[in-house]
Amino acid sequence: MITPERAKEIIQQAKDKTTHGPWSDQLDKVMTSEERQEVINYWNNLDGSTNFVCALYRFVDGKVYK
Repeated sequence: MITPERAKEIIQQAKDKTTHGPWSDQLDKVMTSEERQEVINYWNNLDGSTNFVCALYRFVDGKVYK
């Protein structure tokens, strides 16, 4: 389970790896395949106006397991 703390860590690590382009391009390098699948599974239950990063930020906000 991705905790809010881990979600924040994932985002910060991706930002730290970024030298050019969007930081979200680095997510595959800092997330495990299990973490990525967890976000995708949650994202698949959201409406069509969201994206992967929006879903990840909901983990940061603690909205996923309430």
